Amino acid sequence: MIQFRNKLWPVKFVYNSSSSAKLTDGWASFARESNLKPGDTCVFELVNRKNATLVVHVFTSHGN
Repeated sequence: MIQFRNKLWPVKFVYNSSSSAKLTDGWASFARESNLKPGDTCVFELVNRKNATLVVHVFTSHGN
């Protein structure tokens, strides 16, 4: 789950053996509903390891 502004979105976290990871299923809904723009920066904070909940901190770019 990812949390932003008191709302939760279920997402799928895919981790591969090359030490990289990405958010898939549910990410597009989060990005659209939270009005992310190109150039915005997202910082993810793990707040609940057991339930795999990440709080998202969004820093908007000045160019948009």
